[in-house]
Order: sequence, then structure tokens, then C-alpha cells
Amino acid sequence: MLAWPPIAGVPRGDSAAEQALERALAPYDWARGRRWNQTYEWHVLGTAYRLDLFWPTEGLAVEVDGPEHRGRIAFANDRRRDVQLQLLGLDVLRFTNEQVLTDAPAVVDGIRRLLARRRSGGTHPHGDETS
Repeated sequence: MLAWPPIAGVPRGDSAAEQALERALAPYDWARGRRWNQTYEWHVLGTAYRLDLFWPTEGLAVEVDGPEHRGRIAFANDRRRDVQLQLLGLDVLRFTNEQVLTDAPAVVDGIRRLLARRRSGGTHPHGDETS
């Protein structure tokens, strides 16, 4: 399968799920501030993470996981990464491609609810650290 590297600022061109999620979020004002495929650099010596979808002000990362995330090692790596991001103060939501493609309204509602909670509680302390 041919895959293209992600381009910062837009959903992956080879991900039907990312494209569908962007179409589902686009009509909503509350979804403003989202950034696709951003690199999150939290420390000069720390591992930089590429986030599928990120609201930097609110500190919300959304990951859209394809089949490559199903293996035992990939699953463990994703959990370790999620814990590190959570320790840095981010909330991390993970959805499978199938969830996005078959029930986009539920995915969008989950994002909306968590964004509302993050916004009512203030901003994320590392909100401007993307490149």
C-alpha cells in the first residue's frame, strides 16, 4: 500500500477517515483552532510527537488509528505515547478509522464535549508549542 507522509495543516491525503472527520468538523464554529498533522515538541531533549489532529490552545489531541495500530507492539507504543502526552497535560482521544467512517456524529460529539470541558477549565499550559 502506497502511503504519503502527512502534510502539516491538512488531513492526510491517503486517509479516508481523516478526510471524513475534517468534513464532519468543518461546519462547526466550536471546532475552530484545530490543526491537522502537527508536530508537538514539548522539550528540546524530548521526543517530538506527530498528532493527527490537535487543538493547541485547549491541549486536546485526537488520533485516528488505522489497521497499523492494531498489533501488540503498536498498541503498546500508542499507550506509552498517550501516557506521556497526558503527563504533559494533554487530553488524548483515539478513534479507529472504522469509528470515524461509520459513526462520525458520535466521534464529533465526543470531541465537542471534551473541547467544551477543556475550554471551561482554562487553557493548556503548553498551548503554543507546535511547529
